[in-house]
Amino acid sequence: VTPSPTSPDAPRLVKSIVVRTNRSVYQANAGTGKARATQATPIPNLFLAGCHTRQKYLASMEGAILSGKLAAEAVSEAEMHLAAEAV
Repeated sequence: VTPSPTSPDAPRLVKSIVVRTNRSVYQANAGTGKARATQATPIPNLFLAGCHTRQKYLASMEGAILSGKLAAEAVSEAEMHLAAEAV
């Protein structure tokens, strides 16, 4: 059970810091997206996820999350394909 935010037992922030990056930490060059691996691979039952894979939000948490979703979709599609072959 989570305590109420006003409860004396509620967690409280002790210290924080904000880090801002004024410039991007990577450089996106035209045509390099094709060099990134897709979530589905030629190896059966091997799927990839992470910001390093082919998706639209390069080098970011958003990209990693989207990549995980795309990997889950690839797993689901592969499973449906196997199920259809078994019929």
